Amino acid sequence: QLDSSCHCKVRFQYPSSIQELLQLLASAHEAPAPTPSLLLLDGLEEYLAEDPSAQEATYLAALFLDTAAFFSHRLGANGSCGLVVALETQKEAEADAPHLALLKRYFPWARCDGTGL
Repeated sequence: QLDSSCHCKVRFQYPSSIQELLQLLASAHEAPAPTPSLLLLDGLEEYLAEDPSAQEATYLAALFLDTAAFFSHRLGANGSCGLVVALETQKEAEADAPHLALLKRYFPWARCDGTGL
């Protein structure tokens, strides 16, 4: 049974640009909120579409890894902070049912054929 208080620990953020995403990650350790056990970015392709330099893309990857490591250290022996970064491929973008591609990305073992969904 899920604890109803766990839903209040979910925090959604939607940075509007790669610069805003970089700033969010760089300052995440200063946030007074509870330490997260998961960092999730779905839609990396939207930030890469801004055509960042190789240096910005490398910095973004390093910030994600560093932020997850920092939060894992803060959680200590009680847990670790996972990291999931996903992007939509061109094949998924051209699919007739993009919601099925999204489900397959996060649940690859599921059989999503469009019937019954």
